[in-house]
Amino acid sequence: MDNFIATVVFSLPGLLAYFWLRMFGVNPPTQHTVIEMMGISALLWVPTVGLFIIVYDIGYFLLDKTILLNLGLRHLWRLEDIKTMSTNLIFLFYFIILNIIFSFAIAWIWSVYGQKGVLKIVNKVRIKRNVSKLSENTSTWDSFFLAIDEKEKSSDGSRLVVEVYKLGESEKEKIVGCIKNASRPFEPERALILDDPSGWKEAHDYFRFPIKQTYIDLETGIVVNELKVPKECENQLIEKECV
Repeated sequence: MDNFIATVVFSLPGLLAYFWLRMFGVNPPTQHTVIEMMGISALLWVPTVGLFIIVYDIGYFLLDKTILLNLGLRHLWRLEDIKTMSTNLIFLFYFIILNIIFSFAIAWIWSVYGQKGVLKIVNKVRIKRNVSKLSENTSTWDSFFLAIDEKEKSSDGSRLVVEVYKLGESEKEKIVGCIKNASRPFEPERALILDDPSGWKEAHDYFRFPIKQTYIDLETGIVVNELKVPKECENQLIEKECV
């Protein structure tokens, strides 16, 4: 039981914040080792539990002390107080619920504001050292494929239409389609889901859409060309009237 309580109190808040950061897309270029993950979780534990202690103590001093003492609750000043209070089921319940909320808030603030601010400072130092800047995306794959929603909401409303083939393949073996989904970070294989490949292939054979940018996997020889499709033709193709 002591090990369970210690895990909940001293591990869960940081692990929750780490989980939310991963959900928000803050991913490293490579999978973290267990030691690295625990180190990051320990760092995230500090602001998460710190915020909980501040809110808890404010509530403690504002509420009726008699009721709180009868429930076995008291103010928190030391880490030892948290460990002692963790045997109280009421305290443990609110500790878990509030830390879920606070870990979400801290991860959201970091992913939206904190990471960009730190990245700007780091890039300024890298520029002074004549080293290339770091991108907000953690990999080339992320930069090219994982901004599908942003491309759908771009000014011209165009979607991400691509031509996929392997170096050395003939024209007939090329696949053209609109990306519906792409592999997320740390999935064992890189894969794409293309919408209506036959229709887009016929349209590309007829109109010869220009290439906007190209992604090349140097290891496998796979080439993915992003095609620049006029909005008018895209609408017509969606309505089965193009080509």
